Amino acid sequence: MGQFMFKRHVREFWPERDFKKYPVWFVDFSHSYPAWTPLFEWTWVFNLVHGHIYGCNESWIPETRSSDWREIDGMAVCTATPVPTKEEVEFRRKKFYEHIKGDFEPNYEKHWETSKKEMIGRYDTLKNFDYESATYYDLYKLFNFAIETHKRMWEDHFKFMYALYGAYWYFEDLCKQFVGIKETSTEWHKLVRGYDNMLFRQDKAMWELRNKAIKTGIDKIISSNPSNKVIEELNKTPEGKKWVDEDLHEFMQVLAYGWRMIRMMEFVEPTWWEMPENAILHVQQYLMADRDIRPFPLDTIRERLIRERQEVEQAVVRKAEANGCKDMEWFKCLLRLSQRTSSFSESHDFLYEHRCFSAFRFAMLKIGERLAKVGTFNTADDIFFFIPEELQTMIAMPENYESGFIASERRAEWTANKEYLTRPPIMARDPKMQPHEAGAFMVAAKDPIIAKITIGEFVQPDPSTGALCFGNPGSPGIAEGTARVVITAADLKKLQWGDIMICPSSQSSYTPVFPLLKGVVCNGGGSLSHGPIVGREWDIPVVANCITGTQLIKDGDKIRVDGYKGLVYKL
Repeated sequence: MGQFMFKRHVREFWPERDFKKYPVWFVDFSHSYPAWTPLFEWTWVFNLVHGHIYGCNESWIPETRSSDWREIDGMAVCTATPVPTKEEVEFRRKKFYEHIKGDFEPNYEKHWETSKKEMIGRYDTLKNFDYESATYYDLYKLFNFAIETHKRMWEDHFKFMYALYGAYWYFEDLCKQFVGIKETSTEWHKLVRGYDNMLFRQDKAMWELRNKAIKTGIDKIISSNPSNKVIEELNKTPEGKKWVDEDLHEFMQVLAYGWRMIRMMEFVEPTWWEMPENAILHVQQYLMADRDIRPFPLDTIRERLIRERQEVEQAVVRKAEANGCKDMEWFKCLLRLSQRTSSFSESHDFLYEHRCFSAFRFAMLKIGERLAKVGTFNTADDIFFFIPEELQTMIAMPENYESGFIASERRAEWTANKEYLTRPPIMARDPKMQPHEAGAFMVAAKDPIIAKITIGEFVQPDPSTGALCFGNPGSPGIAEGTARVVITAADLKKLQWGDIMICPSSQSSYTPVFPLLKGVVCNGGGSLSHGPIVGREWDIPVVANCITGTQLIKDGDKIRVDGYKGLVYKL
């Protein structure tokens, strides 16, 4: 861990200050492994925190006004911030009810389309700007617009997310009371799945690239060459060149699926259109399946899940009515919003994070190229190792800031911080505090982002089960198979058909490999994190928030994943 001294900004973790108010801070397994670069970490602890405050209060979440975040050695830590008085909670609860029932739920599609139009317009501005002929003042203004766009994205991101996930939690409360199920119940999982989203449509488009390759007879070229050599080999044949120039181009640029980050939560790593071998890799993995299978497998799975969901939904509504739920209109409103969480989760990842961060990366590199030409940086990507307060004057007056050596020092520090195994799940005022004890503090604040996505409920291990890892049921089912440990997106290439993925937390960048998987085990994440949501839609077992999966399970281990009970066994 670091030396607990401010190096760049005041939202770095400072124990003398940050343990005084809060007894525990939670490590963000879901987003900050491995360590972030300085520019990304700044945007997280400033712009993202602004988004939390904005979304939480625009939605009137009753029990909290926002979570709080710090950064240490490129790692995010967060904590819950309960509203201090019962009177304020009750006031906010009434406002939440009015907001959800009177505007958010009935006008959801309208709000979504309005946000989508604005954000895509902003991304296009960043992509179409004339960086070569712009003055330094023009670049300065464009940089500030990019930071503003990033901040604006987080506003809409959390305005939707807090409202939806707050509704999800309140619906769970009603289901516990009147139906006898909760978010880890199999019936609950069936109730909230069977929905399409933007990332699944992108994966389906990759499956169609696979089908076209099979149809034109170039599939062997794709499957028999390293992913970074495939395009070169395809261009040697007429059919292959057509696939690259027409089909792959449509996928990357016309459909804009190339504007996707290899690692969603970072700027320093390239997009798919910059390194198309990342999309090629997944086409190769899809070619591992029986080549006579042409329909996208998820479409068939979803048909069954929809039927199951409709049956469970009818039963849940009947039971709530029979057990005395007085406001069934509110119950059904919360049900509809809870069922939107799956689609929103993976769609917003593409619209907000992937599209925003890829356009932001594009703009930063273009500015970085201009500054590298005059000696401000050694290379264009040095820009990712400075924070906005530093970059503003560098961009406005680049000849006054020869800063490549500073970037080199910070790059070395960042590389050293990328080690992850020693990172603790919690940072507590009392070193003896256990994760499940910390969870009680978190739940009291009822922040749906922290509790349902980032952290999840902590489970006390029960050695009598004989299990190796203990977590939460994220998606129902039982599977046995070979474990593959995936720490970053670079490890996705290890996955083979029928593997079980073990990861710190599944990211949206991992959705393309789910057709291959028999199960998933995540160190962190709640029921609305990516692993459980995507696993539920693919109908494979997921164990979430087991803390030690990547430490205790090794590549090649034979394991059993029990998604009903949240247990992982070594065979």
